[in-house]
Amino acid sequence: MSTNFGGNFPAVRKVNQRDKLMFLAVVGLLVSLVLLIFLFSNRAKATSDQRAVIEKKEPVAAAVGTITLFAASKRITAGSKLADFKFKQVYWPRNSVPEGAVRDLAELRGMFAKIDIPDGVPLQRTHLTKRVLMESLTITPGMRAVTIPVDEKSGVEGWAQPGARVDVVLTYMNEGELKSKVIVENARVLSLGGDSRTIDERSGDQKQAQSRRTITLEVAPQDALKVQTSLQLGRLALIMRSKEDDRALSITEVGQNTIDGGRSGASQKRTCNNGKMRVGGKEYIIDCDGSLTQLANPNEP
Repeated sequence: MSTNFGGNFPAVRKVNQRDKLMFLAVVGLLVSLVLLIFLFSNRAKATSDQRAVIEKKEPVAAAVGTITLFAASKRITAGSKLADFKFKQVYWPRNSVPEGAVRDLAELRGMFAKIDIPDGVPLQRTHLTKRVLMESLTITPGMRAVTIPVDEKSGVEGWAQPGARVDVVLTYMNEGELKSKVIVENARVLSLGGDSRTIDERSGDQKQAQSRRTITLEVAPQDALKVQTSLQLGRLALIMRSKEDDRALSITEVGQNTIDGGRSGASQKRTCNNGKMRVGGKEYIIDCDGSLTQLANPNEP
């Protein structure tokens, strides 16, 4: 038995060494794979972190170095209403921002261009004005602008604002009769007291509108002459109409006789007579034109 045991022992030892070598080879391979995975993942992470740092730094640098301003999208001429134009954002170097640069478009509300403003140039407060320049009055080609005096009554309590539509009425004496006649229909109001802003642009300041003493209307050339002549004949007043109503008036003139039934006219005639006469128990006044007017009361003068 001892002989057999001793003979088999070396064989067992050789098998164990082979297994050990294979085990070490496998472990080494696994370790190598782990190291390669670790190195690859670290390199990818470093690249990602570096890219994130770069992307993070770029907007910060832009924010620190520039500031957002506003500029006209196209050239604006002096006197133009700024609300009629579009503006774009421009990024301007922070160390060269113009003095008085506009930082909020709300500052343009109700403003006009004081000078010509080129496109792309940052807006500045020196470019703006609240004053309405004559160039800002938009007159339809072929039409004319005329100005008439108004007060709270003739100006419809200040409701005749720029953009409104009105009729112009002349009240005057004609052959001894007081008459009111529409001389201009559907005229557009251009400005009130030299201000062409609408009631919305004036923030609804109705009291301020009532204090204005003049109003400018857009009328046809012939109507402009009517207005100028009528200013010498009597008193002008405005009648408000809807912006959507462009129909011609069916009645353009009303006299005092239409209102009181002609009694004032009859009374005027009696101031000029050639005496009285009685016919058939009735008394008549002989008018200057030879006609007879019966007196309802014999004692009437």
